[in-house]
Formats: sequence, structure tokens, C-alpha cells
Amino acid sequence: MSSRALLAVLLMAAMAACATLPDVPGPETAARDTGYPDLQPLDALLAQATEFRIDDSDRQSLQARAAALQARAAALRRLQP
Repeated sequence: MSSRALLAVLLMAAMAACATLPDVPGPETAARDTGYPDLQPLDALLAQATEFRIDDSDRQSLQARAAALQARAAALRRLQP
């Protein structure tokens, strides 16, 4: 490296060291400000999960919708060159 290039690098490093950095909160500060979610008992969460089971009528409508979408996809594949 030439002496001019070395001098330029040293001057830029010295100028960068003199710069003032903005006060930007880090991720740890942002996490502390928002707080943690409340813990819930597992039994209550499992009880809510069983309320939303798929019954036979839902299953049949989902299967019919899936079959219609598959038929549409097959028709679109036939249209492609």
C-alpha cells in the first residue's frame, strides 16, 4: 500500500472516531419496554383447543372444496403450453 493510501485510510479512521453516534435504543431496550406476555395455565388452553374440532359436515365441505380446487388446477395445467 502506498504511503498516500495509508495516510488516507488513517485520516478517514480518525474522522470516523470523532463522529457522534445517535442514541438509538437496542433490541434489548425495546423488548423491556413492551413487556412479556402473561403466562396461561395449560389446562385452560387445552380446553379451548378441543372446542374447535372439525365435525363431519365441515370435513365433507373441506373435501368438496379440495376436490374443486384440484379440478381447477388440472384444468389450468391443461391450458399451459
